[in-house]
Amino acid sequence: MNMKRLLQLKLSLVLLALLAVLGWSRAAGAQPVIASDRPGLGTGAVVLDAGTIQLEAGAELAINDERRFSAGQIVVRWGLPFAELQALVNSFVLSRSPDQAMEGFEDLGLGVKIPLVAREDDSLQISMLASLSLPTGSRFLTTDEAVPAVALLVDRAVSERWSVSTNLGYTAGPDAQQDVWSVILTPGASIPGPLNLTAFVGYAGFFVSGPDRHVVEAGLTLGPSSDLQLDANWGIDVDTGDFFVGIGFARRWGWRGPKVYDSGE
Repeated sequence: MNMKRLLQLKLSLVLLALLAVLGWSRAAGAQPVIASDRPGLGTGAVVLDAGTIQLEAGAELAINDERRFSAGQIVVRWGLPFAELQALVNSFVLSRSPDQAMEGFEDLGLGVKIPLVAREDDSLQISMLASLSLPTGSRFLTTDEAVPAVALLVDRAVSERWSVSTNLGYTAGPDAQQDVWSVILTPGASIPGPLNLTAFVGYAGFFVSGPDRHVVEAGLTLGPSSDLQLDANWGIDVDTGDFFVGIGFARRWGWRGPKVYDSGE
C-alpha cells in the first residue's frame, strides 16, 4: 500500500469515527442492566453509579507464530460520585512457541473514567478514560516503565435495538517504542427474547509511523440477570491472519436503581 492510499485510509477512518461520535452509538441506559467494558477491543462510555462495584474477567487464546493463553483480564471498577476508579489486574499468560515456553503476569494498572456528557434519555453518553500501566509484570511481558494512555469513549443508541460504540485513543510508547493512536468502532444489536442476548461486530485500527494494525471482531453477550453478563468473542488481524477467541463475565454489586422522590401527596 503506497503512502497516498495509506493516508486516505487513515483520514477515512478518522472521519468515520467522528461521524460515529456525532451520530451513533451503543445503548447506555441508567444501568438497569449491567453495562460492561467487555468483551471486545473497545471500552464502553458508561460510568458506574456511586457505590457500585463491578468485577470483569475472562480468558483468551491468541494464535500467531506462537500460542498465547491469558487467564484473568481482571478489571475491578468502583463508582464514585463524580468518576469511576479502575484497578487493572490483567492476566496470567502462558506462551508456547516451537523454540521456547514462557509464563508470567502482565503489568498492573490504574484507571479513572470521567463522565463528560450524559443525556437524560440515556441516548448518548460520552466519557474520558485515563489509565497508567505500571511496570510490575514478568520479564517477558512488562514494558519496564509506566505507560500512560487516554481515550475518548462514546456510546449512543441508534434505536431501541441498534447501537454503536466509538473509542478514539492514544497510548504513549514505552522506551524507544512508537506512540499508538487507535480508532475502534463497535456496532451492536439486542436480540429479542428471554436470554437478553446482544450481538456485536467491531473494527479496531492501531496507527503508528510504521505498519498499522487492522483487526475485525465479533461476539455475543448473554444477561442471565440484571447484574450478571456472560460473553464470548472472536477476532482476526486482517493483515497477518493472527486470530483470537475469548470468553468472560461481568458481575455487579451495589447498584440501587434510580432515585424515586416522594411528591408529598
